[in-house]
Amino acid sequence: MKLRVIFFLVICSLVFFPGTGFSQSGEPVVIPFEFVHHIIVEAQVDGKRADLLYDPVRNIILDRGYANERNISLIGGEEAGYGSSVTTGGGGSNRVEVLFARNISLGINNLSYKYQLTPAIPLDSIMAASLGRHVDGLLGINVFSDYIVQFDFTGERFVLYPSTTFKAPDGAVELPITWLENRPTVKLAIQTGDMLTEATFLLDFGMGGTLRFTTGYTDSLQLPEKLKPNVTSGNEHGLGGALQSLVAKLPGLKIGDITLDSLVVSMAREKEGRDAYPPWDGLAGLGLMSRFNMYLDVTGNRIWFQPNKRFDRPSEYIITGLSFEPQDFDNKQLVVSEVKEESDADKAGFMPGDIIYTVAGEQASDWNIREWKEALDARVGSSVPVNVQRDGKKIRLNLPVSSSL
Repeated sequence: MKLRVIFFLVICSLVFFPGTGFSQSGEPVVIPFEFVHHIIVEAQVDGKRADLLYDPVRNIILDRGYANERNISLIGGEEAGYGSSVTTGGGGSNRVEVLFARNISLGINNLSYKYQLTPAIPLDSIMAASLGRHVDGLLGINVFSDYIVQFDFTGERFVLYPSTTFKAPDGAVELPITWLENRPTVKLAIQTGDMLTEATFLLDFGMGGTLRFTTGYTDSLQLPEKLKPNVTSGNEHGLGGALQSLVAKLPGLKIGDITLDSLVVSMAREKEGRDAYPPWDGLAGLGLMSRFNMYLDVTGNRIWFQPNKRFDRPSEYIITGLSFEPQDFDNKQLVVSEVKEESDADKAGFMPGDIIYTVAGEQASDWNIREWKEALDARVGSSVPVNVQRDGKKIRLNLPVSSSL
């Protein structure tokens, strides 16, 4: 019989190297990241580059393919001391076996850590296509817990402040964090019709969407009847495989005294997996968080929200029929991997292998999928001129952009 544990509950021993932490002057530590609907942090694992996706897990989790490519020895759950093999799951119903690496070192800028036992799962092979980005592992939110962590989405960076000198910015809304199953949750108020209802949301730093309601909460509030029109989503994926969801627009959301209107949200319909019947009502992802400068105090159990320049960005659900090759640090181009038959992109003349060159006159040769989506979101209801490179030639195409809601 297999011992089943969710990977974010695997508690691995953590030892800090001497000399890490704040600079002698107490100045903030700046850590750049790449924002591709998800936060990607460049790190060093045992002295070799690793692109880690920031996620509400503990410590770090390695992609099994990354570990194998770099000859990192892996052991099973029984040898690691769990008594038997270990499996894990996430969004979706599938489960995967967890292997473990011993004595892994992690370096991020001038910060260094040592982990006695690090989980490894087949992360990239499952998630790269939906993420639009290759990843080498997950970076847990507790890694920077000695600091107050600012999420600067417009500058694409973390700023780590010493807790002794940090002062919350004027006008920021402070919310208390409650930990459920070792994961951070906050209370937000959702508007359905004329009603405001308080709900508990997991702060899912590894989810690219805005909000995702659990199956249990969706059913209890009869959300599909209240949020209309809604459509079936076919492009959401979790560690456990493809997700079953309905997508709709939420009339309103309140974070303290801050109000947001007309946000695209999803409603879980799967009966198994972490999004079915967990102890929280929904997940709040980076599609929501990136509209704010956020300040996270893990040890103080609190978080601040301050609207940023992205606050008023439109929230749309657009299906073009295009899929793109996953990017990595060596490949910053948007390369079409698939064109769905009879889709808007197919009718516009897109083909697999096309490289996006310009969008509506803007240079797009180094865009990621977030920048592509946001460009389309801002142009709903129009035909967007897109120049692609195909077989060494530049070709102009016109892509109709319409909302599915």
